[in-house]
Amino acid sequence: MKIREIVVHNFRAFKDATLYVEDYGLLIGANNAGKSAVLDAVRAFYEKDIKFDVQRDFPKFPTDDKESWIEIEYEMTKDEAETIRIEYRQAGGRFRVRRVLHSADKANLHLYAYEGGVLSANQFYGEDSVGKGKLGEVVHIPAVTKLEDMTKFSGTSPLRDLVNAIFKKLVKGSEAFANFQSAVNKFGKDIQAEETSDKRSLRGLEEDINSGLNDWEAKFKLRVSPLSETEVVKSLLDYEIYDEVLKANQSASSYGHGFQRQLIYRLLRVSAGYSAGKSPAKKKDFSPDFVLLLFEEPEAFLHPPQQSQLDSDLRKIAMEEGRQVLLSTHSPQFVSHATEHIPGIAMLQRCNGQSVIGQIKVERLSELFAENQEVNKLAAGLKNYEAGSDESKIEMEAVKYFLWLNPERCGVFFAKRTLVVEGPSEVVLINYLIHTGNIRTPTGGLFVIDALGKCNVHRFMNLLGELKIEHSVLHDQDPNKTGDDKIFHERMNKLIQDSKNMFTQKVHVFDDDLEAFLGVTMPDKEYRKPSRLLLALKESRIDGDRIKALCELIEKLTGASVGAPVAMS
Repeated sequence: MKIREIVVHNFRAFKDATLYVEDYGLLIGANNAGKSAVLDAVRAFYEKDIKFDVQRDFPKFPTDDKESWIEIEYEMTKDEAETIRIEYRQAGGRFRVRRVLHSADKANLHLYAYEGGVLSANQFYGEDSVGKGKLGEVVHIPAVTKLEDMTKFSGTSPLRDLVNAIFKKLVKGSEAFANFQSAVNKFGKDIQAEETSDKRSLRGLEEDINSGLNDWEAKFKLRVSPLSETEVVKSLLDYEIYDEVLKANQSASSYGHGFQRQLIYRLLRVSAGYSAGKSPAKKKDFSPDFVLLLFEEPEAFLHPPQQSQLDSDLRKIAMEEGRQVLLSTHSPQFVSHATEHIPGIAMLQRCNGQSVIGQIKVERLSELFAENQEVNKLAAGLKNYEAGSDESKIEMEAVKYFLWLNPERCGVFFAKRTLVVEGPSEVVLINYLIHTGNIRTPTGGLFVIDALGKCNVHRFMNLLGELKIEHSVLHDQDPNKTGDDKIFHERMNKLIQDSKNMFTQKVHVFDDDLEAFLGVTMPDKEYRKPSRLLLALKESRIDGDRIKALCELIEKLTGASVGAPVAMS
């Protein structure tokens, strides 16, 4: 069983939002966009260490009703679908459940089933406690976690629960535990007779107390109780870390946050595996083996190579039957790896105080790829532009996004506004002008992304639009081309205009190209242009008024305030 859809109604900054969930899902976006709220909504649904609080969790903006609820739709395996109640079954081997978190009538705060595809007044499997047990388990790793809370034996913790689960099985018929209990009993008897240096003993204490109880025909007796397996774990067990380099034991706190967080992750991961290892369900009993891992900011304290390794580990978990991973991240490293399967990425943003989700479903992705291929039709019959057989394959579109959206370019998913440009020359120049304070950026930041040529600009516009990312476009008109070059560029210019969507803010076309706009001549070889252009700027070989005009143009395109000073020194 796996989750395929989560619907959030009136929870924090969400009014009504739907998240489509893949086996491995990423929640991305800027701070305060709603990533943690999605994870908390799932935790509230599962009642995992969080309860709905009206002051904290009900939206502050006007709502259509005063009810808060979370719905989750699950996809079952064939065997699971055969054991669930018939009335819960939906097309595609799915079923759907709603948990009402807040209502004017407290009698409505239950877990409700969908029957025959329609929300029912009946509780899922009759009672919340029973229904909840049919939905699997949630393991939550928050962004900020204390190692002590995860490893303490004095109170509830994943490590203690894990050890308890194993220890209880070990002590059954264990000769070592039987010998331990015998030793405790012998100790209890022997210690009573032993005396201190001033001739005091536990037995003497008993006699002193009992001397005043003779009339009651009762006696006070001290005893050393045998230790249960739970008490042994709680009181006697501890742990330490053996450093293989120093050849010595160390406390876990002496290691950095990266190691501590990895240890926490491993404890929870192993704990989930042990807790899920229940007895096989009876043939007619619906009892899925399902664990959902919610991981906040897994990149914390990890270097990029370590992030890549953790990403790989999490993907392996998500590939297992009955296992699923949903994480929130600010890491371009994690996002870059996820671009191989774009439907697994959900972009969250705040719009007028409300959180919205931008996502591309699997079915829509196929349509998007087909739209991207429009360029091949426009290039047909044109020398040097006509697409080859591989370029015409829909699968090539997925390959291109995966290759292009490297960790650097994936910064596009975390900025408030994006500017799509043709090539690296524009990126280098604009970023330098931003860095030197000559271009002011919109609140939330600006990301300048290189489309790797005019023929790919529409591809980035399509992707950004589907993910609800506001963007503007800056490209050359290239009017001085001739022959097939002229025809192709004219068609590309029109394709870019036709590709505007509701998230395209502005499109500006240089009358000629960037170099002409700045009044400079660059080498014919494209790979030399970025460095030569930046050198010309730093050596003051570009007219200051033209630089100012470019800065003002960028600010108008991106919604930033106009009037930044021009000072190259």
